[in-house]
Amino acid sequence: METVVVSVSGVSLGNPGPAGVGVFITKSNGVLIQEFNEAIGNAYNDFATYYAVSLAMQSLLALYGDKTKKLKFEFRLDDKLVRDQLANEREITSPALVPYFIQVHNYLVNHFPYCDFYLAKRGKESRAQALAKEAISS
Repeated sequence: METVVVSVSGVSLGNPGPAGVGVFITKSNGVLIQEFNEAIGNAYNDFATYYAVSLAMQSLLALYGDKTKKLKFEFRLDDKLVRDQLANEREITSPALVPYFIQVHNYLVNHFPYCDFYLAKRGKESRAQALAKEAISS
């Protein structure tokens, strides 16, 4: 099964503060498929990360259509809380995050049956994080 790697990052300056998202999509061999970013106004990091995941899924649907049901997706997030919630390893304690979780969950159920969520490795800034920071500064 073909694998698509989706690195996402949501960044907030001030938490809450000016926020941006970055999405970096590659094939499993590292070949770039698409990258983009967006400033999203004022938000907390967790909201920005959920928004980044949702935006990535919208983009993947535009790129692949129904083929998303036959591909494997590896989402790499730099937000442990959101990663754990999406992997059903942590309860959502903030009622404000529930609508964001439900939106992503609906994408998963309807379009992404083969999807895993991983915590991005710490250390060197990811391309997705750089894109998110770039969105805020522009």
